[in-house]
This record gives sequence, C-alpha cells and structure tokens, in this order.
Amino acid sequence: MTSSVPPLSAAGLSTMEKGGNGNGADQEEPESGPDQEKGGLLSLLQSENSETAPAPMDSNVLLSRPPRRPAGGSTPFTREKLFTAASQGDGAQLHGLLDFLQLHRKRLTSPEFKDESNGKTVLLKAFLNLKDGRNDTIEVLMDIAEKTLDSESFINAAYTDPSYKGQTALHVAIERRSLHYVKLLVQKGADVQAKASGTFFQRNTKLGFYFGELPLSLAACTNQPEVVSFLLENPHRRADPTDRDSQGNTVLHIQNNLGSTFSCKSVQNRPEMLQIEPLRSLLQDKWQRFASKLFLLNFLSYLLYLAVFTTAAFYRKDGQPPFPVENVPADHLRCLGEIISVLGAITIFRRNPPNISSLFTDGFTEILL
Repeated sequence: MTSSVPPLSAAGLSTMEKGGNGNGADQEEPESGPDQEKGGLLSLLQSENSETAPAPMDSNVLLSRPPRRPAGGSTPFTREKLFTAASQGDGAQLHGLLDFLQLHRKRLTSPEFKDESNGKTVLLKAFLNLKDGRNDTIEVLMDIAEKTLDSESFINAAYTDPSYKGQTALHVAIERRSLHYVKLLVQKGADVQAKASGTFFQRNTKLGFYFGELPLSLAACTNQPEVVSFLLENPHRRADPTDRDSQGNTVLHIQNNLGSTFSCKSVQNRPEMLQIEPLRSLLQDKWQRFASKLFLLNFLSYLLYLAVFTTAAFYRKDGQPPFPVENVPADHLRCLGEIISVLGAITIFRRNPPNISSLFTDGFTEILL
C-alpha cells in the first residue's frame, strides 16, 4: 500500500533523520545529539512557512514498492532489512550480507537496494541516523562495498529526486558535523567536488538551505574550520576552493559575503578559516586585484554621503514640511542634498536590509562591502 509523504517541517535537514523505508520497522532516533549542536543546520533553517514542501530525505513511510521475496532458501537481504539495520545502527543485522551479495552477484548499489523514489542508498540511510555521532553499520557497509568492487560508486551515490538531487554521504557527514566520517569517506574515495544542486539547496526557496552546493562551502557555511582544513589539505583528494556552484559562487563568497545571499548569514570562525591555505592566498590575490579598489571606492562614497546628509540636515528649514523651493542657489543645493540623502538611504537599505544580526556585526567591512 502506498502512503502519502508528510510535508517537511521548517526545522530543515536535521529533522529528516527519523525512520526508514521498512513498513514502520525503523526506529526513531533521539531528538538531539552531539552532532546537532548549536551552529549546525538546525539553527540555520528556521524559515517562513510554505504551502508546499519537498518530501523528506528520510521517513518512516515506504515510498516505493518493496522487492518480492524469492521462493525457497533462507531469508534474503532486502532493502527493507538493510534500511532497518542502518536506521538502528545495528551492524549485527548485516551478518551474512557479503556472502548473499557474492552468491547472487549483486552490489549495494543495485536498484533493488535503493529507494526508487529518491535514489537513497543504505549508506545515506545510515548517515541520516547517527546516534551520538556514530553508526556501527557504516564501516561494515563500506567494507562490504569495497570487497564487492563497488566502493567508489557506493560512497558517491547521491539523491536523484528534484528536491535533494546531488546530495551525497559526504554532504550529510558534514551537516552532521562528523569529522571522523568526513575523513573516512574522503579516504575511501568520496568526491569532494560533488554538488548538491536540488531545489532544496537553491536560493530564494522559503523552505530550503542555500550554502553553495559543494562540501567545502557547506563546511565553511556551518562554521567547521577543522573540516575546511581537512578538505583543503588531506593527502587523498583536495577540494578546489575556486570551483563554483550553479549560481557562480565559490567558498570565498561565503567567507566575505561578496555575491549572492547565503542561508548562513555569518561565519563565527571566519578569521581562523581565512588563514587556511589556499583560501588565504586566494583572498590576498583577490584583494590586490580589485577588492582593495572596491573597498576604497565604497568607503569614499560612504563618507561623501555622510557629508551631504549632515549638511542637508544642518541647513534644514524650520517648521513643518513640505517646504517650497525658493529660486536661490542655497535653497536649490539644500533640496539636492535632501534628495541625495533619501536616495542614498534607500540604496543602503536595499543592499543591507536591516535585521537583528546586523546590530552585532563583527566588522564594518560587512556594511561597506
């Protein structure tokens, strides 16, 4: 029987870790854990309510028809059984899986082991169900995939549905703030340039999170300097900080808020992460080529605007407006100054809409740039 999928709540990605695809066999995991600390996606995804929402990445509802059990023989390993083990973090339930796959010449990336509605694999299921930052089935599954010569495909398998298309286990591990599993995935061949390009990760979505699509951008956006440093300096495959997402943004746009608006409004450890190579060299080159000139131009423009605004306010006429414009040069200049003051204020507020976080900004360069 096919069940309808409940809409995604506004809590975002961190609330999509419950259950599985096995007719209610999956167990709900704890409400919180060390991997869901303040500063993760849970605190970043508080957005406005929307009439429509994408289906959750993980739920207790079976979204696709389970495979039929073959007649005779022992109980086979089905998608339901694998997903149940992954959601419970019980590696013992996977005993005999390798022999089963080798006997039937199957792999963990075979269609019968994926959720056909969104392409979710048992590895993604396991990462969505970390308990205290761990899931005992992850190492077991990765070892089995390696022995069946399917390791790289298995690790880099991504969601295929329109909402979460392109999101891999590496993205989820970073979102869950698990440096341990990030290192393990990269060591095993995870694609550090994989792009989560689904509609949930695009700009201007009321119920979504735009971080820049790339694993490196996600780590920077969610304030994880250790993960950023590892992705840039690991001996296996290093992330390219100049790579752009579908919006044309790189990780430097997140660090300096130059360019499109990101769901992560500020990065708390920005100075620390900007000292990581090659981000530091790239930022220095950017400053020397054009950013310093842009800063000077904005700074002088802002000073000129303040001078005009102050002068117009000082020579403001007494009484109640509107004031008629007299045919004298001084009154014409006063009127021009007031027009410039209004237009300048509109421009400033359009570039930097007022919000509570702007009251606690950690540098005036955020306003000038």
